[in-house]
Amino acid sequence: MGLRQERYRAHCRQTVFYKFNIHRTTQYFLNGGVETFGEMAKLGIFIIDRVVQEGTGGGVDLKNLVCYVPDIGLHIYPAKDD
Repeated sequence: MGLRQERYRAHCRQTVFYKFNIHRTTQYFLNGGVETFGEMAKLGIFIIDRVVQEGTGGGVDLKNLVCYVPDIGLHIYPAKDD
């Protein structure tokens, strides 16, 4: 690792926060609303997995990190450039 990269990483460790105060926007969270980004990411993945399984009737393959969503006949087309 070069000197420039070391300085960049040191700067990031000092300035990038790893916690977020969710209670500023929403109430009734555990831990007083202070959560790490890693914990929020885990919760987000849990919610996505649950929607895929319960909301669409699909499945989640944790070994291969793949979601299976059944085809419900919905067609999404790209936006046209005007």
